[in-house]
Amino acid sequence: TKTKLWFGTGGAGICISRPLVTKMKPFTIGDQFMRTCYAVINGDDVTVAYIAHLQNISLTVIDKFHSHFEKFKSFPRETIEDEVSFGYQNKNIIEIEGFDLKVDPTRFLSLHCILFPGVDFCSKMDWGP
Repeated sequence: TKTKLWFGTGGAGICISRPLVTKMKPFTIGDQFMRTCYAVINGDDVTVAYIAHLQNISLTVIDKFHSHFEKFKSFPRETIEDEVSFGYQNKNIIEIEGFDLKVDPTRFLSLHCILFPGVDFCSKMDWGP
């Protein structure tokens, strides 16, 4: 049978409550999670949503988790400090000031320094244009 469900992409992050983790345990302990993934015929992120669905739990959409499926070129710089997570894939990166792209092709090093500017390596590195 087909089941429609909402899932959070693993690249963006997923938060699961302790009570739900306890309910999910039979599906995840030992190699059971891998077996469940194979049974669902999908990736781990969809499988987590499927297991939650079996427990009659709906995932809550939180717009501060950002998957690599989103387009980051136009992401507003002024909200970066308020976000929870960012994914990336190839050239789909956050366009922010920071280190030279040769040093920081993913922009995560630059993002880290925007969020935590007092970190030692942030002040020692030459920032690119």
